[in-house]
Amino acid sequence: MFSIVILALLSSVKAQYYNHHQQQQQQYSYNNLNLRPFHPQTNAFGAQGMQQNPRVRGNLISDDTSMLPFGSQIVVSLADVSLQDVASRPLNTLVLYGSYRFPIPFEIPYSMAQVQINSNSIRQYAIQARIEKDGQLLYINDQYTPVQLIPAPINPINVFMKKISTSTFPGNFGTYTPRPPIMNSPYICLQNPDIGPCKASIEQYFFNAQLGSCQIFFWGGCGGNQNRFNSLSECERTCSFYRRRMITNNAKQRWIK
Repeated sequence: MFSIVILALLSSVKAQYYNHHQQQQQQYSYNNLNLRPFHPQTNAFGAQGMQQNPRVRGNLISDDTSMLPFGSQIVVSLADVSLQDVASRPLNTLVLYGSYRFPIPFEIPYSMAQVQINSNSIRQYAIQARIEKDGQLLYINDQYTPVQLIPAPINPINVFMKKISTSTFPGNFGTYTPRPPIMNSPYICLQNPDIGPCKASIEQYFFNAQLGSCQIFFWGGCGGNQNRFNSLSECERTCSFYRRRMITNNAKQRWIK
């Protein structure tokens, strides 16, 4: 009799756990292929501290309903975009890996100390997101997605993701287009860095003709010019001729002096 009671209790607990798990998965039915949780789990000792930080919640949405390629990297950042001529300053960044379908939920905690430190000036904050695989862009959000952090975030926030286009036709604003083949690298290396009209924040390299070296800048995700490279080595290799010429000219000037 005692064993029957124990079995009944175990069955009841198992049923409650199963129902609770099913309710959590039904919250985002499109992502039932994702077996791992979207956000880091906290233990009992750290849960109270984590709850003190406000969080920005929302979904990445898109017209595309196909599943993302396996191994895709999803990067969602909460950034300070107050200064237009300066690269955005991320407050926190969430990175997800795996095969997802839209809508893709995200949750980004932030500290009020990060916001209150700039309370004397009007600050603007936005969500920036991109999806890539093996260094190749798949989706970007090319629209400005503002968020309110004070006194509290207004959730949820929908961030529209646009699938990149492989078209190289001119005038294709709003979508990422691959850089055409570089024809005249010395001329390209003289161009000023151009972030383009889109609002993404993607780390790239450009050749600084005044300093004679390659430096980092943040590209918007579309438009711009050809003085934009995915890696430092690609930048140095492309602009090596102009860089050597600058070094030679500087050496001659020092010799004349």
